[in-house]
Amino acid sequence: MSLEKFVTVNTQHGPVKGDRRTTILGMDYINFQGIPYMKAPIGKLRFRAPVEPEKWTETFDATRDCPPFPIYDMMAQKIVGIEDGGRINVFTKELRSTNLYPVLVYIHGGGFQTGSSSPSLYFQPDYLLQKELVIVSFNYRVGAIGFLSLDDPSLDVPGNAGLKDQRMALKWIKENIKNFGGDPDSITLFGTSAGGASVHYHLISEKSKGLFHRAIAMSGTSLNLNWAHHPRRNYAERIARLCGYEGDGSDKSVLEFLENADFEKIVEASENILTDEEKFQEHVVFANGPVVEPYITDHTFIHKSPILMAREAWSKDIDVIFGGTTNEGLLMAFIPDPEKKRISIMEDSTNFTPFVDLNLDKNDPKAKEIGKTLKELYYGATTPTDSYMLPYYYYQGDLQFWHGIQRAILSRIKTGGKGKTFTYYFDILTEQNKFKKMLNCEHLPGVEHGGCIAYIFANFMTKPPAIDSIEFKNIIKVVGIISNFAIYGHTGVDEWEENKSLELPLRCLHLTKDGMQMIDLPETARLKIWDKIYKNVGAIIY
Repeated sequence: MSLEKFVTVNTQHGPVKGDRRTTILGMDYINFQGIPYMKAPIGKLRFRAPVEPEKWTETFDATRDCPPFPIYDMMAQKIVGIEDGGRINVFTKELRSTNLYPVLVYIHGGGFQTGSSSPSLYFQPDYLLQKELVIVSFNYRVGAIGFLSLDDPSLDVPGNAGLKDQRMALKWIKENIKNFGGDPDSITLFGTSAGGASVHYHLISEKSKGLFHRAIAMSGTSLNLNWAHHPRRNYAERIARLCGYEGDGSDKSVLEFLENADFEKIVEASENILTDEEKFQEHVVFANGPVVEPYITDHTFIHKSPILMAREAWSKDIDVIFGGTTNEGLLMAFIPDPEKKRISIMEDSTNFTPFVDLNLDKNDPKAKEIGKTLKELYYGATTPTDSYMLPYYYYQGDLQFWHGIQRAILSRIKTGGKGKTFTYYFDILTEQNKFKKMLNCEHLPGVEHGGCIAYIFANFMTKPPAIDSIEFKNIIKVVGIISNFAIYGHTGVDEWEENKSLELPLRCLHLTKDGMQMIDLPETARLKIWDKIYKNVGAIIY
């Protein structure tokens, strides 16, 4: 007997219709896409904390992909998206009422500036659905629309609306996933890049307590302070001015202007507000992102520095995996720099100094000494040039990713909870690594930032892998680790040692295309120098 193509499920807000599909590997599943989990943030809601959607009585069609919130799509090189982008996707093998499936929830990356959960592009669940899991993904507000922050408490725009969207999505999952065959008491949260940083924010923010039970933070934590934790600056006024605002600069008038501005103009302006000093000397990657909120509300998500929040994390008793790739800094090849300012400015060693993270003034004598130390660490006696970018990429990889990842791991260990902490080092390089080719970095060693994603999700650029191919073998390996962790609460890799000690080096599982083994984190020698720099200026390491 053939099954009906369409399936209806009840949610707290109303019935939704999904459809039956088959993965590229031949597995049948039920697809639900674009279910509203929040009210459209339009007008007065544009920059504020999310509100639950109105209930509906007519069956909602959840068989079609939903566009993202407004973003600049770097691949398409144009602004795309809609303001009613607060949608969630659920992929399940069957609608069980007993023996529920563990739930795996993915948070997409994009530097808190761009990105979406679109299955039709990068996040097709086909590989993960080989396992006994329910897979969930969702959109959240990004850029200025997701992270505008104003000082005036009367306006109720303290920032981090995008993270609050994520929390509302997690709450929706907790309350509704049982109707889709998922176990609300077995939810694993994972994400890559800004998604990994988001995972870490949920691990340390009390607002997310109890909404998930395990976590995997991939290539990002809240302690990657040049893009995952932003200094408070006048970005809102800068955006408004570029959109044509001519007011007095007060928070109230800026907000009123931006609430009525065309969202495409806001996105376009957001791409152009960083100064050369911020981009090339301070190494700020994007203008808008998570901030410490300037006042307390009933929806405050980040109330103080993440490094201090991490010391009191509610999640110290749950198991977590952290990790990254072998050449995270290759991400910088994706950030436009047509005039090659990024490398030429590094001829002045002072510009190696992590000013934002260390809260140092550029004229501080310490800044020059720190910059000299870091320049020698990566370049020795040579001069940075655009014909030899590898040292620069390693510098950016440590600055933007690995130092923050190591600090997050050590911070977690220091809390002394019962939760296990595992670390991986992703070094799998095959034809699946399409982004490295797109970045024109195939001649450089190492796996690019985000290089793991293609072994977890199918995407529009990849064809179904042959069962006997090296690509498929590594997909099975990576999906196996993630699914074992989500289903059974362990990695399924007996030799994978957890990190328990504050003594370096960290021990990590080295994943290569030919196997896996435990090693000392290769970045350790460099990261110890970073630690020494931080200690010398009195900065908190963890």
